Amino acid sequence: MTRPRETSLEAWKFLVESGHLGTRQREVYAALYEIGPAIANDCFRHITEQTGNLFENCHSRFTELREHGLAVEIGKVVDPVTGRKAALWDVTDRVHPLEVVKRTPKAQQVKALVKEVADWLDGDGPISEETRKRAAVRLRERMKEIRES
Repeated sequence: MTRPRETSLEAWKFLVESGHLGTRQREVYAALYEIGPAIANDCFRHITEQTGNLFENCHSRFTELREHGLAVEIGKVVDPVTGRKAALWDVTDRVHPLEVVKRTPKAQQVKALVKEVADWLDGDGPISEETRKRAAVRLRERMKEIRES
């Protein structure tokens, strides 16, 4: 006996046809809906069979779908092809994806901070010792924030 599906046909149609998901996310979501619960490799094999195009190495799409509240990891099973343990995924009944806050990569944050401090120090007139100290303190504070983010 199979486990009842969490997702309604309405949710599946809306998410696949609405444009809320990227192409690869839509393909993974549709495959997971059609054959799920399933492991990632089973979804990839299903998509490859359906499209005739090799589909692999898109495991991050499952993480993205989970972040959007559209897929959930329901357990672990052994992949019959590889013999390795794999996450077992299924779709949820959410019709609209959750808003995911995009994080700015740390390198971009550091670059912006360096520019901010350089612009501040490049201001008109000589730089006092007090200004240098304030800049150093500000720089340390922002670097701590970036490390902890």
